[in-house]
Amino acid sequence: MSLCLCGLLAAISQRVPLDRKMSIARTPVPDDVSAEVMFQHDRTCCVCRDRGLAVQIHHIDENPANHAIDNLAVLCLEHHEQTQTRGGFAKKLKAADVIGYRDDWIRRVSDRRDKADEIVIQYMTGITSTEIKPDEWSAPSEARVTGFLDALPSIRRAAIVAARRLWATGINSEMRQGSYDAIETLERA
Repeated sequence: MSLCLCGLLAAISQRVPLDRKMSIARTPVPDDVSAEVMFQHDRTCCVCRDRGLAVQIHHIDENPANHAIDNLAVLCLEHHEQTQTRGGFAKKLKAADVIGYRDDWIRRVSDRRDKADEIVIQYMTGITSTEIKPDEWSAPSEARVTGFLDALPSIRRAAIVAARRLWATGINSEMRQGSYDAIETLERA
């Protein structure tokens, strides 16, 4: 009876305690995959979403050689440790939990970037982004560029107005997010 490697690993994972599993050789995450995952997550843990923390790329299926983007998530050291720890009475982060946090965070990061781009496009072109078709866009004239530069204070005000909604919540993480959103809008401008 012959088992393929995947079948053998599946059989082992179901019958052998975690600490006695056959170890799989860890290989480095390729640079392009690592860069894409970090960009999608804005170099931020998808669970706590606290910026500036040291982060690691987590292999959701616990196979350190499976570098498929849909198998990876960015976690801070604390949350990464919670995926590794077994036993005890504390609730651990399971694969389904990490996937839920990851998918929601990636969507939020993408939405935030889109919103920042929309604000910049509105001020740069004088029209809403929904009116612009990619194949109809052309480089702005010098007058438009000058007009855009003159509009930067208005873009700053718009970014602050958008952030005030989060600042008003009084919740530290929401208030920080409002600041990050305003900064991202200005950076994209």
